Amino acid sequence: MGSGHFPQEGDKRAAYFQQIKIFNSKGHAQKPLLSGLDWIVDRPDCYKASTIYIFKKGSYMFYYGGPGGCLD
Repeated sequence: MGSGHFPQEGDKRAAYFQQIKIFNSKGHAQKPLLSGLDWIVDRPDCYKASTIYIFKKGSYMFYYGGPGGCLD
């Protein structure tokens, strides 16, 4: 999952999503909530995900990934 690098390796290494928006039932975009989120990483030995944070100009992002090699 990702680029083969853990999230803490950051820019130019780890995979990421940026400019995240959440759409409500009417199709209107909203900023993601930064509290009360549950992160589910079922194989932390294989991959990790950073928290969502404000990147620049109000854009939200997070990093994810790991080196892979986990086959079970």
